[in-house]
Amino acid sequence: MVAVIALLNKEIASSLQTQWNGVSRWWAVAPIALLVLYRLLRRNYDNYETLRTKEHQLQKTIETLLSGPEYVGHFYQFIPFPRTGAAKEVIDEIFEQRAREYKCDLDIFVEVYLVNKSPKTGNIIEYRLEVIDQEGLLRKAKHDPSFAGWTLETKTSLMNTTTVPLVEYEVSETKIPSLALMISERNNLQQGEGLEGWLHFVMENVSRGETVL
Repeated sequence: MVAVIALLNKEIASSLQTQWNGVSRWWAVAPIALLVLYRLLRRNYDNYETLRTKEHQLQKTIETLLSGPEYVGHFYQFIPFPRTGAAKEVIDEIFEQRAREYKCDLDIFVEVYLVNKSPKTGNIIEYRLEVIDQEGLLRKAKHDPSFAGWTLETKTSLMNTTTVPLVEYEVSETKIPSLALMISERNNLQQGEGLEGWLHFVMENVSRGETVL
């Protein structure tokens, strides 16, 4: 456009020839500066995308870990046994005569049916039992995986019309099925699968009145 104007107008051409010294050589640096700036911005954007991808992967990992199996338990029996070393009735009578209170540890046996309601699978790493005592305080019992020294006693009633009394009872003792052991051996319960067994807990330093729970 400037060349066309200069051809048509001699005065403008003469003025441009004497006054205009051309484009500054510093303009040659501009493309290089723009290229460097582009590379820096591109590098920052790539780093940002990398961090976003790692953050997304980490979030998915956390969600996978947190969205594990959903175990639902149904309690069948809750049986406490005070560790008095003798029949509880005998101990109670002795301490009532002396007007004294005593404390002891308490074995608690819970019969539970456990079922997995979620499509996720996973093992159980900890069992907890919490009980509110007569004073409204929360008491915690420790899980004891051992059933050593304990057996499951079953009493069966039999009707016999030839003897008196007519009802007889047959008592049998069997090994207590440990729910924790069964789940550990099974490793993972699939959705809808369930197991039935017993859990053993120990509550320490329980007073005589609390042993009835």
